[in-house]
Amino acid sequence: MVTNPGQAVGDPPDAALLGLDADRRILLSRRARITTPPGGQRIYRLELGPLTLPSGQILACDPSWQSFDGRPFARRVLPGRYPVIVTCVGDGDEPHAHDRVAAAAILLRDELPTRWELALCDNQKLADLQPGEIFGYGVDGGTGCFVDTEVAASLAANKRHVNRLLREFQKAEYRPQLHSFDEMPAIAIFQSGWGDGFYASYWGLGARDEPVCLVTDFSVLLQPITATLRFGQSAPLAPGPLAHPVLARADLEIDVTAVSATDLALAVRGATDRLQALHLLAGGDPPTSIAHAYDLTTGPRSADYQLRFEPTAHIILELELLLGTRFMDIVDDPLPPAPRSPVLRRRRA
Repeated sequence: MVTNPGQAVGDPPDAALLGLDADRRILLSRRARITTPPGGQRIYRLELGPLTLPSGQILACDPSWQSFDGRPFARRVLPGRYPVIVTCVGDGDEPHAHDRVAAAAILLRDELPTRWELALCDNQKLADLQPGEIFGYGVDGGTGCFVDTEVAASLAANKRHVNRLLREFQKAEYRPQLHSFDEMPAIAIFQSGWGDGFYASYWGLGARDEPVCLVTDFSVLLQPITATLRFGQSAPLAPGPLAHPVLARADLEIDVTAVSATDLALAVRGATDRLQALHLLAGGDPPTSIAHAYDLTTGPRSADYQLRFEPTAHIILELELLLGTRFMDIVDDPLPPAPRSPVLRRRRA
């Protein structure tokens, strides 16, 4: 069996970069800026006020879609009132109503996190996740929220409350805010980053390994780590495995199972969602695109492609891979120390 060696288009990502755990402390910043492109966007935080958590069990969801009928996080906090902040990204130096929400957080202690842990619901296990996968909640209405499960149960039982909440949110031009329920600030509601999608929440843990905050990251400040590989440039494609260090790093095994002047069959195994795009090129200087049709059969961690194209003597297979994410180039602009939250001060007293 022939092995098909590949070549990276450009510099492949550093393996060490892919193993880093993102430090989301920038999402708690009072003021920062994105440095690329030069003079880029501003990052600032809005203080929404204290959120009431009667039971200490927190639900994060899209209220416009799930109507508060979701699964809460397994980890509980002490019942009480905790400040909620929202991190926004905008073009100007002053906040604007239509700036994009990058993250929302509940602050549990006056302490910065030292590490991050994916927030799990009951029966969710990190060991069940494949590389690149997350647990989180789906958004179909461009909206996210934090709410205590006791409040969520009351809201889910009466759709009029939910409809009124969403009308008020729309009337306020979708600005992040706290809404009251039973005369207490009980629902933090905000837009979700770029809109619909699937978003994870993280516990920020402090020096004593206790939670100091809960953050939902809407992936606005993240950049993809990608790689483009080409196979068939130095020698014709033949049945056999594709070989390149980036494929192993991406948890992918790809085999050419059949190849001719008009057909190409591929078997993909592993983290198949990392394969973002597949192109066929005709050999030349430079290579040119080949129009093709294909059939795709998928299963758990598997994908089989059958590609058909016009007769071509020299085929180059190009793969675009998504390997991970990293934060944009961000600089924290320090401000004078802010006064400690009176809510948290009362809790320690």
